[in-house]
Amino acid sequence: MNKNKGFSLVELIVVVAIMAVLVAILAPAYLSYVEKTRKGTDEDMAESIRRAVENAVASDLEVYDEITEADEVTLTFTEDAKIYESVAATDYPKLQAALKDTFGEKKLDIKSKAYSGGNVVVTIISGSGAGDAVMTYVKIKDTYVGPSPEAATPTP
Repeated sequence: MNKNKGFSLVELIVVVAIMAVLVAILAPAYLSYVEKTRKGTDEDMAESIRRAVENAVASDLEVYDEITEADEVTLTFTEDAKIYESVAATDYPKLQAALKDTFGEKKLDIKSKAYSGGNVVVTIISGSGAGDAVMTYVKIKDTYVGPSPEAATPTP
């Protein structure tokens, strides 16, 4: 009788083949899930920047005055730069200070392939008169995150 304990080469090859098939089936689903999560994280960061700008404008009269001097202000936040540094201190010093208070030294870090190489752009549209509402919109690499100006404009 053969008293050798262990697995034969054929049994090991079958197990490895089964594992390879499972990996081939599961890997695309996993990678898709990871990309979806990264994209959601990027969108959350963009929305956080938009909310921080909106809160700064709403809560500080000096920031409101800085922004509402123009009908529309576009702020571009570049990847791998500190968030507050993306706002020109010469044009909007109060807004830059408010963003530094909110985000500190945090850098804009876009992780998803869908938004890779893109910037976060916040557009601020002032109301027509003093004290009117200010609308903010955000997009990453030309894709709006949340509401867009087109969706907010009523059609006749």
